[in-house]
Amino acid sequence: MLDKNSLIPLYVQLENLLLEMIESGELKVGDIIPSENELSKNYSISRMTAKKAIDNLTIKGFLERVKGKGTFVIGKEKKIELPLNRLRGFTQKVKEMGLIPKNIVPILERRKADKKLAKLLGIDENEDVWYMERIRQIDDTPAVFEQSYIAISLLPNLTRKDLMSSKFEYVRSQGLEISDSDREISAEIPDDYVASSLHLKRNEPILLAECITYLKGGQVLEYSTIFYNQKKYRFKLYAD
Repeated sequence: MLDKNSLIPLYVQLENLLLEMIESGELKVGDIIPSENELSKNYSISRMTAKKAIDNLTIKGFLERVKGKGTFVIGKEKKIELPLNRLRGFTQKVKEMGLIPKNIVPILERRKADKKLAKLLGIDENEDVWYMERIRQIDDTPAVFEQSYIAISLLPNLTRKDLMSSKFEYVRSQGLEISDSDREISAEIPDDYVASSLHLKRNEPILLAECITYLKGGQVLEYSTIFYNQKKYRFKLYAD
């Protein structure tokens, strides 16, 4: 049921409810979903609220309106659910879902930390850092584009091959213990370079996360800008 006391808008709650029904198989491809009038009656909401939820799922490619017939389920692509307040690696999460992760590493190069980057990483200005780009695929489809910086002093022997599997596992193999991360998430329109890396159309929105990952003891491991294909991901806040 929908929670009218929640800070989450009712249309978003209904959208998520319908999406869960599609992803679980309760609503299958080809099924007709309840009409706007039926949804408004069943959930004690306005017809406009029901319409907005259906419109959003139609735009996202899960539903299709057919004039004179109704609204049909046309897709049930399962989104990867990322916890906002728990640190989980991409490779681990994708494997848990029975999918095949793959990392492409177009860039791994040495750079000098400018004043802003040095402050973010907690290092001296002009100190050597690794700059890397990774395109992270799920079943050969780009899902994430990642731009990251790590102080070379932490991982002096890092190679492209190391980044083609789990970065977190490699970090642990070097005797470093990852603690947690701070993330700031927003919806953005990517530039042409990012859109091309994710195989997205121009002006197609993405989820952007700016992340600082910490080692045990509070030392900064990494500063990353991560672009998520919003068709593949959704974020969830867990109560600890």
